Parts: sequence; structure tokens; C-alpha cells
Amino acid sequence: MSKIIGITCISLIVLCTFTASYAQQQCECAAFTPLVRKNFEAANRSRNQEVSTIVRELKEMENPCCKAIGLTMESLVFLSKSDFLQSFKAARAARQLLGVRFHPYASIESNRLLGSYYSRQSVHDSSIYFFYQGLELAREVNEPHLLAKIYNGIALDFLRQEQLDKGLEFTKKALDAAIPTNDTLLLAQYFSDLGIVYWSVYDKNKNTAYLDSTRQTVQQALRYAKVTQSNLSLTKNYLSLGSVAEAKREFAKALSYTDTLTKLVTSKTRPNALASIYMLRGAAYSGLGQHKNAIENQEKALGFARQIKNSFLEKTTQKYLFEAYKAAGETTKALQALERNKFLSDSLVTVENLEAISRMEQKFNKKINEQQIKELSQTASIQALEIKQKNFWLVGVGVGASLIALILFLYFRQRSLTQLQKALAIENKFLRFQLDPHFLSNALVSIQRFMMDNNTTQALSYLAKFSKLMRQLLEYSREEYITIEEEIDLLRNYLDIQKLRLKDKFEYEIHVDSKLAISDSRIPPMLAQPFVENAIEHGVGNREHGKITISFSEQDDQLLLEIQDDGAGISEASPGDHKSLSTTIIKERIALLNKSGKKPIQLEIGNVLNGTGTRVALTLPIYS
Repeated sequence: MSKIIGITCISLIVLCTFTASYAQQQCECAAFTPLVRKNFEAANRSRNQEVSTIVRELKEMENPCCKAIGLTMESLVFLSKSDFLQSFKAARAARQLLGVRFHPYASIESNRLLGSYYSRQSVHDSSIYFFYQGLELAREVNEPHLLAKIYNGIALDFLRQEQLDKGLEFTKKALDAAIPTNDTLLLAQYFSDLGIVYWSVYDKNKNTAYLDSTRQTVQQALRYAKVTQSNLSLTKNYLSLGSVAEAKREFAKALSYTDTLTKLVTSKTRPNALASIYMLRGAAYSGLGQHKNAIENQEKALGFARQIKNSFLEKTTQKYLFEAYKAAGETTKALQALERNKFLSDSLVTVENLEAISRMEQKFNKKINEQQIKELSQTASIQALEIKQKNFWLVGVGVGASLIALILFLYFRQRSLTQLQKALAIENKFLRFQLDPHFLSNALVSIQRFMMDNNTTQALSYLAKFSKLMRQLLEYSREEYITIEEEIDLLRNYLDIQKLRLKDKFEYEIHVDSKLAISDSRIPPMLAQPFVENAIEHGVGNREHGKITISFSEQDDQLLLEIQDDGAGISEASPGDHKSLSTTIIKERIALLNKSGKKPIQLEIGNVLNGTGTRVALTLPIYS
């Protein structure tokens, strides 16, 4: 009990410290009136010269609060010109000038602008820190405009890391915060952004329900955009509607939208928008069977994508070009476009992304937990005050009950967190062990060997497999279940890289029962890989030529996964007290899965009957 009370006291001290961090000295700037703010925002949107005058006048004032506001405005001006570095420097200067002082506009906006800068630089631990500093401040003051902008910044941060569910969640929060403002321009932007996120979710999972959500949301955005007459907003919305039409194979309608889009093009239209317009126009022509026009427009799109060095746009354009060249009978160009698309697809995913996403999610979860504790404390304080006003005796009872409840809450929460930490520790050990540094290093050295031998084709082939394996590990490690087909594809890539590393000292076969619906049946990810690694390292790795056989079959409505090698077997291959680390970790993971699963996972490890080698048999429940 003393330990629990100690934890309670420490938690309350942390809570008080956290709350006190926002008890800053508020400063004022009499020159920053609502009218000045409105004039600045209007001038900045229209690129009017008046914006420079407003910024200069505030920056030249002696009042540090006014100077900070001027610097924040200057950061926004630089941002509107896409000068991200100067925008960052001005926002940082504003924040440093404020120090312990707090101003609702300058403090919130400078944090948001710093978060946006770090998000663009993919420094997500810093971006999430500044976004949540601004978010805490915006929640404490009546600034719905700024609250909406911060939610939008956090949404973009998640979307840049392809965390679409979180991106969708915070885009909706941004729109919800913007609606009470009745700001037509803001509503046009956030309805448009929500439509784009709905489209991104559709593009990933091909659920047509998101197409309907995209169209409905963008039509709402278009109504606001027509009022504001913002070319940028109109362009984004017509692009979204055109993309929906193309996905629904309404090619004439999609082409009609691109006709409208070309009329909106001006000298200020950004290259990425031009690339998207011509890409959509080319796709519509392809759908209508007009391949010459399709190629012409896709080549224009490719030129704009390369102009701004946008690998994602170029990758998508190359995919469309492949289809257009192929349909037009230009086989050589089609093959070149396909190879370039594959190269870009593999190069867009890096190992560093895994670490960045992990750090970002940890930061996000930490902030959410802190906010929940803060809200719980505030609720308890309000209730205690009401009880005190009614009856002093009831206050004592209420406080005592609240303290007991808080202690029990913290006790069970601590126990839950301990269990969760244990589960995460096992999971983390499992994930870290998937590809140890020796494998990564040796695989890259093998690829390098091909390059040094001028065997470029072979090097590129294995580099593509290696990149794909990294991408699969990144994606599948975050999924609760993956299809059997995806598990098989991962194993093939892993085995191919291992064959390269060991200079083809072994061969492998993967047998799949024809009764299995491998594209629809789902299992926990990456259960087989540690046993395959054991088969390579302890089974066939030291032989002149070995063989590994993997089979997937159905047995009593469950999946029987067998991994067999023709090595020396367990008794000879593992003398003395040797115990495979991967086997220990996978057993811990299976025990963890069995606690939450309806059907237990069964594991058998032994020697091959009537032969040599080791046999591993996993019986897994199949999920639809």
C-alpha cells in the first residue's frame, strides 16, 4: 500500500508540474487589434504589399510582445512564398523573444509554424513536440481558428508517415474546430483536405464507400471554394472530383473536370498541381482509348513532377505511362516506364521511416495520456468544490472516496501498464530479432559484390528485393493480421536475400494447399520467419548444399504451417546447452497471442521422421 501511495504522490507532483508549465506571464500588444489581424490575413492571402508594412511596424516596436507578433507574421509571409527555412527562422525568433511570456496569437502560431517546419523535414519527434505545445495553449484560450490549424498540422504529420487512420481522425478534428468560425476560406480548405484524405484511404484499401465520401465532402468544399474564388482551392476540389470519376470509370466526366482545371491554370499555378492535372487528363484519355493523347498528357505530367523532384508524383505518372505505352504498342517505352516505376516504388520506403513512425506514435500516446490525467484531475476538482459548498462532512467523505478511487485507478492502471509493457517488450524483442545487423550488413555486401563485378542487372534485382523486404517488415509489423499470400511473399523475399548472402548454398520450396484461399485468409504476421532463419543458420547454413521446404495446408479449418530442413537435426545441430534465441522469443509471442485469441496456436519442434533434419509445425487459426 505504501508503494501505491508513493506512486500516487509522484503522479500528483508530475501533474502539478505539467499544469504549472502553462502558467506563463501573459503579455499584451495594444497595436495588435482584431482589425490589424484581419487586414494582415487578407493581405497575406492576396500577396498585397500592405502585408510588409504591417509586419515592419510591429517588428520595430519596443514592446517584445509586439515584436514577437511581427516575427510570427513574417514567418507566415515566408510560408506563403514556400520559403520554409526563413519561415522557420522567424518563428523560432518569435518563440525565443517571448521566453516565459505568453501571447495567444504569437505563442500558438509560432509553435504551430515550428511544428510544420519539422514535419516537412521528417523530424517527427520535434514536430509533434511543437504541435502539442501549441495545442495545449489553443485549448486554454478561445482561438478556434488556430486550434483548427494545429489539428490540420498534426493530421499532415501523420499523413506524411502514411498513417492514414490518424490522419483522417485529425483532419476531421480540424474541420470540427473550423465549423464554428464560419470562415468560408478555412471551411473550403478543410472540407477539401478531408476529401483528399478520404481519397487516400480509398486508394490504399480500394473500399468504394470512401469514393462516395470523397465526392460528397469535395462537393461541399466546392460550394465554399466558389464563394472564395480561390484558384488553389478550386483546383484541389476539381482534381479530387476528377480522380473519383476516373476511379469509377466515368472517363468522359473526368476529362470534363480536367477541361475546367486547365481554365484555372495561371502563371502562379504550382508544378505539382500541373503534374496532377495532366496526369488525370492522361488517365481519362487512356480510359477513352485515345492513347496518343494519353501519352502526350502523361509526358507533360512527368516533366512537371521531375521539375520539382517529386518522386511520388513521378512514380504514379510512370505507372500511367506504362499502361498508355503498352496500349499504344510502344513496348520498349512501356518497359522503361515500368522499370522506373518499380525503382521509385522501392526507393520511397526506407528503414529510417520505421524508427520515425515509432517515435512519433510514442510521443502522441504520451501526450494523450497526459491530457487524460489532466482532464481527470480537473473533473475531480470541480466535483470536490460542489460537494464542499453543500456540506463540509460530505467533503471529507467525498475526498476520501476520491482518494481511494484515485489510488485504485492508479493501481489498476499501473498493473495494466506493466502487463502492456511486458507484452510490448516481447513484441519489440521479436521485431528487433527479425533481421539482425549481421544479416543486413551481409546482404548489402553481397549486393555490393554484384556492383563491383559490374553485374548491374543482378544487383538491381536483389536491391529491389531488399527494398521490398524492408517495406514489408515496416508494414506487416504494425498489422494484427496479414493474408497468407502476404506471409508467403515476405518469406520468398527473405529466402532470396539469404540465398544471395550464402552464394546459393541452399534451395527452397514453398508448397501451398490448393484448398487455401490465401488472398482472403489472414494470420498473425511473421510467425514463420524466425524458424526459417533457424533452418538456414543451424540447419543448412554449414552444409555444401541444403534444402528448406515450407508448406501451407488446411487442417480442421486451421492452417498447418510446416518448415523442414535437411540438416543434422536438433540433437547434433544444437549440442550442449545451446538454445535458439529466436525460438525463445517466438514461444513468448505465441503465449501472448494465445491469451487474446479464441483458438490457441500450437507449436511442435522435432527431428524429421524417417530422414535427417529439423521439422517445425505451427497450427494457426485462420481469420477471414
